[in-house]
Amino acid sequence: MKILSKILLCILISTLGVTTSSCFSSKDEPLQEGCTDQLASNYDPNADILDNSCEYPLRSFGFYTNTADGGTIHLAFSSTPADGSESGITMGFDSTEMTSPVCGTSDLTYFYRHSNHNYGYTAWDEDGNEWAGNVSAAPNECKLVPLRRLEYGEVRFYLSTRPLADYYFVIFQNFNHDQVKIYDWDISSNTPNCDGSDHTARLKEGLIIIKIGEHINYDDVRFHYDTLAVKSGRCLQVDLAQYH
Repeated sequence: MKILSKILLCILISTLGVTTSSCFSSKDEPLQEGCTDQLASNYDPNADILDNSCEYPLRSFGFYTNTADGGTIHLAFSSTPADGSESGITMGFDSTEMTSPVCGTSDLTYFYRHSNHNYGYTAWDEDGNEWAGNVSAAPNECKLVPLRRLEYGEVRFYLSTRPLADYYFVIFQNFNHDQVKIYDWDISSNTPNCDGSDHTARLKEGLIIIKIGEHINYDDVRFHYDTLAVKSGRCLQVDLAQYH
C-alpha cells in the first residue's frame, strides 16, 4: 500500500517538473506483511502484503417485532465475501419480543456475520409494512434490530335509538380517498361496548375518513361523512344515530 502511494506521488511530482532523490532511490522501504482486508477486525492500513492473519469474529444481529398483527415478516440481510452469499429468512412472533427483547435468547430471529461492515436489510409483511436500513456490530457483539409495525385499533358502531334505516354500510377511506374497507351491517343492537366482533372494524392507527350510508328504502340512500382518529390498542365507539 505504501509503495503504491509512493509511486503515485512520484508520478505527480515528475509531471510538475520537480525531481527528488527519494523518488529514484534504490533503497526502497521493506514491504510489511499484515491484514490488508478493510472488512477484517484487525485491518492494518500500513500493511503491503496479505499474510493470512485477518480475523473475522462473529457478529450477531437479532431482529424482533412488537406485535403479531401483520403475520410473517420476510427479511433479507446483505453479506460480504467473508460471510458467504446474501441470505433471506422468514420470522414469526414471540410474545416476549414485544416487552423485553434480549439479544442472545432463542425468541429472536438471527443473522450471523463476520465482517466489519455496515450491513443492509429489507423486510416486509402481509399487512403492507415495509422496513429498510443499515446496521453494524463490533466483534463478538449481539445487536438488537427492531422492526416496529403499525398497531391496530378498533371502531365499533352502535345505535342509541331505534333503527330508522333498513341497514347501514360504512366505507373507510384514507386521505387520498382510496377505499380501505367496506362494512355492510344490519345494526339492531344498541349496546355501546367493544366486547364482541359484531359491527366492529379493525384498522391501523391514524386518521381515517368514514362514509356512512343509510339505506332508508330501495330508492333512498343517504350519505354522511366524518373523520375518526383510530388509536392502537383502543376501541372507539361511534353512535350512528348522530348522523340522521
